[in-house]
Amino acid sequence: MTLTLVVPSLGDVTDPATISQVLADLTGHDTNITLHATYLPAHTYKTSIGTAFSNTTVMADESGFLVAGSANVVYEINSIVYYNAGQVADIKLGWTFPSSGSGHRLDYAAHGIDVGATVALQETTSIGEASGTAKTFGGANIGSTRYVHFVMRWAVGTVAGNLQLQRAQNTATVENTVIAAGSWITRRRVA
Repeated sequence: MTLTLVVPSLGDVTDPATISQVLADLTGHDTNITLHATYLPAHTYKTSIGTAFSNTTVMADESGFLVAGSANVVYEINSIVYYNAGQVADIKLGWTFPSSGSGHRLDYAAHGIDVGATVALQETTSIGEASGTAKTFGGANIGSTRYVHFVMRWAVGTVAGNLQLQRAQNTATVENTVIAAGSWITRRRVA
């Protein structure tokens, strides 16, 4: 078997001594492909409408709407959550992440429709948000899609895990509330 190393300034190199020298020259340089791959963004996109929830204020996971995080890593998270909720029900949205280990932290800003309104916007920010804490956003007429834009910084502590969207109605109302198709979340490692 012949090992061929392609070096732009030298062309194809098959001489073992030259290959050894080139590899020795790389010593001390960051050549870890796996490490670089961890900096690639991860993206989740909802191609279909979520499971309808009705007459409940109990927070529950939105199926498949999550991103994984490695231990001791900091991520930038961007997410647009489209939803259909009535004016009485409104919607509660929150994020869960591992509570075991230490050092977990979620900071974010969210922009969405104000509670009890159909068009007035609200901005909410949180520093050091606890896992599962919900924020409430306004609904509109049934069938009218609204959205919330989250911009977050997620510092994963000593235990790896998922950042998971949870949802519920703010006021239990017998009408379907859903997370709509087209919602997405993107995770990008920053440290």
